[in-house]
Amino acid sequence: MVAELSLPIAKNLEAGLSLRHDRYSDFGGTTNPKVSLSYRPTKDLLGRGSYNTGFSAPTLTQLYSPNSTTFTANRYNDPLLCPNGVAASNAVAAQDCGIQFQRLTGGNVGLTPEESKAFTVGFVFQPNRAWSFGLDYWNYNVTNNISPLGEQTIFGASTKYASLFVRCSQAPVERRNLIGACQNPIAGRDALAYILETNQNLGDTMTDGVDVTVTWNSGATSYGRFNAALRGSYVSHFRFQVEPRGTWFYPVGNYNPQFGGPVIRYQQAINVGWEVKDWSFGLGHRYISGYRDQNANGAPFNVAPFNTRSVESYGLVDLSVAYTGSKRWSMSLCVQNLLNTAIKFTPLDGACR
Repeated sequence: MVAELSLPIAKNLEAGLSLRHDRYSDFGGTTNPKVSLSYRPTKDLLGRGSYNTGFSAPTLTQLYSPNSTTFTANRYNDPLLCPNGVAASNAVAAQDCGIQFQRLTGGNVGLTPEESKAFTVGFVFQPNRAWSFGLDYWNYNVTNNISPLGEQTIFGASTKYASLFVRCSQAPVERRNLIGACQNPIAGRDALAYILETNQNLGDTMTDGVDVTVTWNSGATSYGRFNAALRGSYVSHFRFQVEPRGTWFYPVGNYNPQFGGPVIRYQQAINVGWEVKDWSFGLGHRYISGYRDQNANGAPFNVAPFNTRSVESYGLVDLSVAYTGSKRWSMSLCVQNLLNTAIKFTPLDGACR
């Protein structure tokens, strides 16, 4: 249920109030408000701001997705049977040291909802019909993020996350029978069956930044209509926790293994268009700023200079053409990366960024 109210306060000042109520059969009800203000001191300048809270219940997939086991992406040591890479007397080195263990993924019926608070403030300046300039500051705070904890975090703090290590003696029979390490009984050896990497309620995420927009429109001319736009987004801060009240991590401009990648500091899109009769043409440029990469391999590749390389910023040019002169059919063609620019490569996971 949603209720909205527009309230003129003064000649140039207007407030907006809205209230949304959601009810879930398994989480009960939640009510979230939004308050916005717009102020126009002159006909070509508009100031605006808003504040709201949010609520996101776990999806059916996050709750009830079937659990299944698969291998970890990297190799690890069993923290009990192979501490620091040294096999214990009751260990089997080939099954307990430097291997890809099993991990259990899927849904978790014990999840609780995510909640958020956000506010924005900015302005739009339109000196004439052709030009428009916009600048907005945004700030978001999300709590109880839903996500898997991540294998690197689990193995990196095995004592803290001891409850996420499931031994053969603890695993259900149907899963234990499918795991090779559990079929090799040795006195005093309780092998690691798998780690729990199902969805969890983790820590908080806090981020803020600025969005900028510049648009231009020629209006009708003897050569058609021309338009251009620049839209950019700059992330000032981004920090997150992988557990409630845990350590804060900062992935802006840096690859972060707990985050699963980097947060791009700045990205923008510039588009230029031309419309003439039944034809339209567009030329676009997408820009993504670079970031400091990280090497996930172990020694000796986990120290400088191997773990301090940078992935450079890059830009891509796109071209589009469209025809809409027929009532029965239309045509459009888009060429992405027109100049065949090489996308920057990171050796971390063999992926292009």
